[in-house]
Amino acid sequence: MYFYRNLNKKQALSQSAEVFEWHFEHNVSSFEILFLTQKNPQTLIHVQEGKVTRENTRFMHRIQLINENDSATAGFNLTNITAADMGVFSLHVPELMFSSKVILIVTDFALVPDPVVHRQVHESVQFSWDLTALRQLRDINHDILLTTPATGRLRLDYYYTRWLRDNPRRHKVPQPPDHLHPTITIDDVAVSDAGNYVIEVMLTSSVHLWLNSSWQFVTDLIVADIPSQTSNTHPSASAAVIVLGVLLGLSISVILVLIAIRRKLKNEIRSSNARSSVGDMINRFGIDSLDDVTRSRPPRVALPPITVPVSKPLRRVPTPSPSSSPPTPSGIPSRCLETENGRTAQEDRLYNQNESTDDRYEVTDIEECGDHYYPINDE
Repeated sequence: MYFYRNLNKKQALSQSAEVFEWHFEHNVSSFEILFLTQKNPQTLIHVQEGKVTRENTRFMHRIQLINENDSATAGFNLTNITAADMGVFSLHVPELMFSSKVILIVTDFALVPDPVVHRQVHESVQFSWDLTALRQLRDINHDILLTTPATGRLRLDYYYTRWLRDNPRRHKVPQPPDHLHPTITIDDVAVSDAGNYVIEVMLTSSVHLWLNSSWQFVTDLIVADIPSQTSNTHPSASAAVIVLGVLLGLSISVILVLIAIRRKLKNEIRSSNARSSVGDMINRFGIDSLDDVTRSRPPRVALPPITVPVSKPLRRVPTPSPSSSPPTPSGIPSRCLETENGRTAQEDRLYNQNESTDDRYEVTDIEECGDHYYPINDE
């Protein structure tokens, strides 16, 4: 009767177009195209003797017959496809008692999470899949499977009735759960929660035995095991922190250099002031150099040792009154003044006495002349 028929399944995206056509061996002048998804089948196009006699209002401006001049081909072109168009389309040829069905699946009919979701440890995440468009599929059964890193692959009804009861703290779901709108919430994300979260839909039908279709919606959860504050920092903020750190380091370096320069200048100023003071002193006293000052000092005269007998204890007597030793103009007794030999008169007298006799003189008292003690003869 016919030699070619389209495949039983058509897949399309929203706002796209799809062609449905059948080829026959003989001319076909009368046929109708039905939409069987609704509770009551809808006639999209009715063709009688090659002329369109009736069109469905909802599809009127989006459905077009193809190859109208070719009577051996029957079909249509559907444009601006929406999720509401998903379902079973049927071609019926009454004169041949022929019927053919094909299902249109709009692959993006579901509202699903983003393909990739990023979270930090201890944050929360929610996955929601809206599959409610499957409810409009008449005489079609759907089976939904869930795959997560924590559960593995299992049927959604088992997940709701058993797994959640055995693992109450891992996932949260709204109550009562909706099989066509599964929602999973994880309040405290862990590294082990990273991985693929998959909803798999399988369609079968006891009426349309040829129907066996499935597809998946996959979301990859990536969990970063770092503090949220660091991760959420804007790149410009990180750059600002780096710039501030560099400026702070440069400021510290400049301050250290200035401190070193100031210390060096202070030492140079001290040295310059010391040299100026010495120069002023040399100029004031007419000295060519400090060596001249050292050479101008008279040499010290070493005094001969004075032997003091220990047979009689020494006693200190008060300084004689001015009557016994007339004072000099400077107030120092005359016997304490130095003579030409560099000794005082008292020292000179004692020295000459020791030179003239070997007998030791007997000292009864000592008299204080300045910072020295001189022996005094009793005679």
